[in-house]
Amino acid sequence: MAQLGPIRLGKGCFYIKRLSDIDSALLSEQIARAYTSRVDPMG
Repeated sequence: MAQLGPIRLGKGCFYIKRLSDIDSALLSEQIARAYTSRVDPMG
């Protein structure tokens, strides 16, 4: 998470003050990983 940039973590959230401070490629990767781990494969 340190590579992502200056963030605060909540229970299931990233708190970001400025998007320009965040590595957008890593953020996209984290979002995709979270989405695929939560999607129900049976629909």
